[in-house]
Amino acid sequence: MVQIYQLDISEQIAPSGHILFIHRNHDICRMQFENTKSFAQQLDAVDPLKDYRNLFYHPKLNGKPATYFCGNSLGLEPKTAKEFVNQELDDWAEFAVE
Repeated sequence: MVQIYQLDISEQIAPSGHILFIHRNHDICRMQFENTKSFAQQLDAVDPLKDYRNLFYHPKLNGKPATYFCGNSLGLEPKTAKEFVNQELDDWAEFAVE
């Protein structure tokens, strides 16, 4: 289980094996890091940003999910991109260039 501890500001700020972070309410916190798949899955389960992944298309390689790393790109395509691009094309067709 992921345990999060609130630090007393007088504590050492970078204890070995701990991950430090600051909550939105500015509390300084730490957690004991474990180099295991199950620990990573626990962190993923409580990640407040995890649902943003569903807003993008993800590439596949040979039918399997692929990890996407490309420094010279726009990144993953947002699922809403076609809607916005098509609206611009429709506006261009209807109004031309004003």
